[in-house]
Amino acid sequence: MITYTQEEIERFIEANKEIESQIQSRSMQKLLSIYHKIKIFDGLDKNDLKAIIYKTKFQQYEKGDYIMKEGDFSDTIYYLIDGKCKMVKNSTKIAMIHAGETFGDNGLLLEKTKRIVSVTAESQKVLLLSFKIDHTNTEFGSQALVKVYQNIMKQLRKKLEDIKFA
Repeated sequence: MITYTQEEIERFIEANKEIESQIQSRSMQKLLSIYHKIKIFDGLDKNDLKAIIYKTKFQQYEKGDYIMKEGDFSDTIYYLIDGKCKMVKNSTKIAMIHAGETFGDNGLLLEKTKRIVSVTAESQKVLLLSFKIDHTNTEFGSQALVKVYQNIMKQLRKKLEDIKFA
């Protein structure tokens, strides 16, 4: 068994924080380079985006991988960069998600709620950007939040119109 001193543990924790900070910084830079393609950010500038977005992460999945599961708690929103995903409710496919679309929006609108659908990777490789929106930043982000909420509502309406109910 290896034992570590308190000082070694603290250095390890600091090194991990620095790595996480670098990853977040790179992810935010990538997001800022593509945010104009994401419909829920229509009408926002880079400063608005920086005021309300956090925990950006690029993620890759393989066919069949769960991205989110029905019943899980989460406030993460996903933007599909490449590939296709399948949306499932009670084991029944209800929609396909294509590159350029977002999903998981209800995690923001309905705080502290369970996911109402599952989403799995349908392509061999799926590339996503995941992020969270800070809806508590009313000092700097209130106008941006209003715009994001309006854009999300437009997207949700379109998704509902596109769903084929049996």
